[in-house]
Amino acid sequence: MNSHRHPLRFLFLLAVALAALHAHAQLAGTVAVPNLRQQALDRAQALLNAKPSGIPAEQVNPFNPEAFNEAANAPTTPVGPAGSEGDVTPAPGGQVKGPSGPRSDRDLLIAIATALKPGGSIKMGGSQILLMGVKKIRVGEKLNLTFEGNPYTVEVTAINPTNFTLRYNGEEYTRPIK
Repeated sequence: MNSHRHPLRFLFLLAVALAALHAHAQLAGTVAVPNLRQQALDRAQALLNAKPSGIPAEQVNPFNPEAFNEAANAPTTPVGPAGSEGDVTPAPGGQVKGPSGPRSDRDLLIAIATALKPGGSIKMGGSQILLMGVKKIRVGEKLNLTFEGNPYTVEVTAINPTNFTLRYNGEEYTRPIK
């Protein structure tokens, strides 16, 4: 029986060697000639430097990271009726309105929490979820919002059927949902 295994082993090794030679020959043909490679690099650089012509001036060019970042950091308008107190969008760039003035972190957190207008809470998958418009917020999520023209990040630390708790700079505040 051992005499039959040696020819099979030899054929297997021969097939592997031929496959490796074939793969090497294929790869050798794909390396570009230096002048063709340089032409391809020059063309790529020209395409990268080209300015798109069909974008209106008031719109952000998505292929220009500087302009995109400027638009992302631009002030946003609140969601809700114009001029209404307590407008909130707990998404990045959202705006929360409230009375202005210097205050402690706790007072600021209370003012932000009071300005938020949650629609309710639901239990989904064994955990309580806070509803803010169409956004579903879970415990541990951080809300990036703007309050009185300044950006803040508050964390949702607890959600119950009747209330929720927010944290800001080590201060926590629990308020009813409705």
